[in-house]
Amino acid sequence: PPDPELIPIIALKTFQRTFKYGISEHSPIAFIFLGIITGSAMGDVKARENLGRASLEMLARLDHPATEPAIIFTFYSLIQHWNQPLEEIKEPFMEAYRTATACGDLESAAWSIS
Repeated sequence: PPDPELIPIIALKTFQRTFKYGISEHSPIAFIFLGIITGSAMGDVKARENLGRASLEMLARLDHPATEPAIIFTFYSLIQHWNQPLEEIKEPFMEAYRTATACGDLESAAWSIS
């Protein structure tokens, strides 16, 4: 995994490249990380929600199942839990678990059901 101090820089560079070159399989995670950063470090709750939703929209357009579990888990555990009770967002975690196990992504599968 990358150095935690580099994550914001990598996310920002990927965000910029998404606007310059278009959506790639790395774009959704960059948007998720920037949403977390803007929401947590800068207190911009609306930007956090918007970047998270943009990430999910990109994910739907990409049709790249290998990245889906991590994006869904991250969105619902670090962004959406501020807006909805856990009881209401259980199904996306289960969907992430099913997709992760189908792709062989055992780490995302474990996180999704923990």
